[in-house]
Amino acid sequence: MKAPGLPEAVKSARAPKSPRGPGVRRALHAATGLLLSYPGEDRRRTLAEATAALHGLPGEGPAAVRRFCTAMASVPDREAAEQYVATFDRSRHRTLHLTYCTDGDTRRRGASLVRLAQLYRAHGWEPADGELPDFLPVVLEFAARCPDAGLDVLCAHRAALTVLDDALTAYGSPYAALSGVVLGTLPRDRNADRAAAHARRQGPPTESVGLTPYGAPGGTATTAPGPVPLPSPAFPPRDRTAGREHHGAGQPPGSPRGARR
Repeated sequence: MKAPGLPEAVKSARAPKSPRGPGVRRALHAATGLLLSYPGEDRRRTLAEATAALHGLPGEGPAAVRRFCTAMASVPDREAAEQYVATFDRSRHRTLHLTYCTDGDTRRRGASLVRLAQLYRAHGWEPADGELPDFLPVVLEFAARCPDAGLDVLCAHRAALTVLDDALTAYGSPYAALSGVVLGTLPRDRNADRAAAHARRQGPPTESVGLTPYGAPGGTATTAPGPVPLPSPAFPPRDRTAGREHHGAGQPPGSPRGARR
């Protein structure tokens, strides 16, 4: 997923400001959204653009992202692709789909996906490449484009972000630097911390339901004539070649495609 809004998103952050100011936060959301997407053929250009966009910005957040870019630039393309798949596609604990952490395979998750999609449309934007609306790079791109509404979405999913950050840290992933930066842009929330602790103990909830798939006509989740499983971030091993563009990395099987801006 390429976010054309990256240059515009960081222009407002060029002047020295508070490390936690809205301009710096917007730039961080734009950059981390790009860097948490699948590392395709243009990944080195993305690393260079993110580094340049955050150059000179104050605070540990921009510095951490620049260090991540420097480290990843030395990783061969095939290894970077395999590392991404192993990190995000093969563990329910490290999924980039935020609603799965707290909603799992339940009716609640279907409704959450619909609400997010409706929010994006209300602000005149839709994710590219048919990505589900709770995919973290999608949420971060929205936050870069619509800072106030996007920050609210990220705060609402702080528990899921905390679980992801903890799992990436335990896994020893370099992507933990990015999840930590995203969390650092959000205000502390004790309720979210308690919810994250509960989610770590219990894992995602499950529910065998028959639902209309996400994105069904009418924009609501309703009872379907037959069982239609909700999209799940759990992935079987897949063979991907280095440098091959990956549309929908981290995307559950059966998720909708073709949604365009």
